[in-house]
Amino acid sequence: KNMILEKSLLDTLISCKKRVDKVEPREQKSQWNHKQQTIKISWWGYFFELYTRKNMDLLFNFSAWLLWKWPEWTVCLCRYNWNHWGHKNPDGQQVLGYHKHIYRIEDKEAWLNDDAYAEQTDQYDSLEKAIYQLCIDYNIDYGDKLPYLPQKWTLFDFEGGNEWNNASWISQ
Repeated sequence: KNMILEKSLLDTLISCKKRVDKVEPREQKSQWNHKQQTIKISWWGYFFELYTRKNMDLLFNFSAWLLWKWPEWTVCLCRYNWNHWGHKNPDGQQVLGYHKHIYRIEDKEAWLNDDAYAEQTDQYDSLEKAIYQLCIDYNIDYGDKLPYLPQKWTLFDFEGGNEWNNASWISQ
């Protein structure tokens, strides 16, 4: 069951300081050779799930969603997608490349039909970087619970051969 959010609640859900509580067993196998993981997150009685999926045949094929879980409904606050063959926004704009679907009050009806507005981004080019960026954008403190993410990293100081190459699940 879906719920349409009002702006004040949406702003709170985005900006509140969330923390990672539990990381489900890593990379449970799913259909189409995807591996997935659910990360449980909370803030003062509000519960969220960061759901990730990665295709093990095409490592650039990935998604990360942040879901707000309420007893009677689930709201997808965002979805960070890979560089697939394009997305057409409700206004007709074509989006190519890595992109973010962000819950926006102005197109909440389109969101319910999985036709959400997307914006192109150059903030990530892998699932690990998408998760990291999502944690920054949605104020999620992952502490040491996601060891494949660096404790301090910016897009501008990334050079090959650092923490990203040590991510334990990239090649599994």
